[in-house]
Amino acid sequence: MLQWKADTHDDRSMMQNLITPIIYFGSLMALLIGALVHLVGGGNLLRLVFSLVFALLGFWIGFYLAQKIGIVLFRFGPVDYGWSIIFSLISALIGYWLSGERKEGE
Repeated sequence: MLQWKADTHDDRSMMQNLITPIIYFGSLMALLIGALVHLVGGGNLLRLVFSLVFALLGFWIGFYLAQKIGIVLFRFGPVDYGWSIIFSLISALIGYWLSGERKEGE
């Protein structure tokens, strides 16, 4: 016998399906920011690695802090990209600076 079922839509299961694309897209954005910092600043492979790693850490720390504090700058879906991008850029610059490459004249 056919029965009409009410929409038993579980929000948690939908969020679990969104977690992987959020991680991929957020990480891609962070890596692009790190690569942009390296492209503008130049340097060797160590500077690239530091910029990428610090950009990733900064992006997800910015995401966590924006969620925890509840401040919104540019929210698209469940991620606040504004604060995440700001933290990622600052962290990538710090990582670039910490890599410590010095010029010949210094």
